[in-house]
Amino acid sequence: MSTFRSLFFVLIIVILTANFKPAVKINNNESFYLSSEIGKIEIQYSTPPDTGIGTDSIYTKIDDSIIFNTPEMALLLQNAIDNSFSKTTVKSMNQVVGVFKSGTCGGFPVLNIYLDEEDPPNAWTSVHGWVGASGVNSGANADLYFCVISGYFFETFHQDYAVLMLDAWNPSNGGYNKIKRIMYAEHNNNQNKTFLNGNQISSYGDCSFGSPVTTLYFYYFPGSNSFYSDLPNLSFEYAVLGRFGKFQGNIFFDDEDQNSHNNNELTRIMYDANTGDHGPETSLNVIPNIIDGGDNTRFYISKAPDECYFPNY
Repeated sequence: MSTFRSLFFVLIIVILTANFKPAVKINNNESFYLSSEIGKIEIQYSTPPDTGIGTDSIYTKIDDSIIFNTPEMALLLQNAIDNSFSKTTVKSMNQVVGVFKSGTCGGFPVLNIYLDEEDPPNAWTSVHGWVGASGVNSGANADLYFCVISGYFFETFHQDYAVLMLDAWNPSNGGYNKIKRIMYAEHNNNQNKTFLNGNQISSYGDCSFGSPVTTLYFYYFPGSNSFYSDLPNLSFEYAVLGRFGKFQGNIFFDDEDQNSHNNNELTRIMYDANTGDHGPETSLNVIPNIIDGGDNTRFYISKAPDECYFPNY
């Protein structure tokens, strides 16, 4: 029996090492997690077959200490923990960002920013094309919906894009800028409101949600042909600021028209990857493919691609 148990143990190790891949790219079809594989084996060998015959000793539950006390298996386990999206999310939820909600947020917090824009009859806030779950109501006011998730896996890839900045965090590859947008909504009886999982809030990180002024910050990743990584697969559909893919559109915000509120601030803040310092702030009217500024605001929104990429149009 001892020889059989030894062979059985070797077979388990072969199965685990043959099927395990570090989840560098989070992909439902390609990533296998060690805990899942161990769970399957435990269920298979701790439950006897439905034969009506008594349990034989070969179906005894595997002793975890036998497996994890080997250096090789300990290394595999640590790699699985370090590369698992769900585990990293737990470890890194102080590095949070907001991505545009498409359907569900998969259990992550939902951030809803309601902007009471310019009132009729001179109200032009509108949606053009695909923008996910966000939209404009009959009173020409905007509802923005974000999923609040870990920013750990976001990095430069070959398209320009941006995600809502909800904390102070420097992405590890240094290839980003920061965008600040101040939006003055309707000043007369303004009804701006922001909710996090249904609870009203006035700020999140450096972002502030007031009446009538809302200040938003974004992590901006300029595209580069030197990077070939994809946007992360989060197990649910989501979108970012950008112009790419076949599911894209924009939201035009008709901000307050009074002269005192013209030229709402749009600022690009460069990040120095060598020193870790933020450079000078540059005021702009447009950040191409991301935000149009000036007197009013336009957000360009694109669904995060799964496999196929399309040029900007």
